[in-house]
Amino acid sequence: MNKNQNINKDTTMINTANLVKTYRRYKKPEGIRGSIASLFRREYEEKTAVNQIDLSIQAGEFVGLIGPNGAGKTTLIKMLTGIIAPTAGTINVMGYYPNDLKNAFHTAATKSQRAFVAASPACFGVNTKKRLR
Repeated sequence: MNKNQNINKDTTMINTANLVKTYRRYKKPEGIRGSIASLFRREYEEKTAVNQIDLSIQAGEFVGLIGPNGAGKTTLIKMLTGIIAPTAGTINVMGYYPNDLKNAFHTAATKSQRAFVAASPACFGVNTKKRLR
């Protein structure tokens, strides 16, 4: 590690507790009669995409999400990046709650992205096509 980097390997970068995301969907009835009736009274059903996820990722760790279609992988990533808000639970990414959209969170994320780009092989004159051969 470079002495200019201030991230300790023991630092928790991402932490979630009891993370839940539930979507409320319109339940479409069959036929014309059902469609007309739904204009006055709609029925909804709840679909749980992420159910009580506890996650702790330390600085320097690599993590992969593996699961079948519809398992909630993309929903989890969207919650961690602040694109969607969780229904319940807590998220802490680099000391911030991603859905607050504070400038400090974006500044910290940008600095870490710059550090990643600076350490990428492209900066050392190695392009991706040469590495794959």
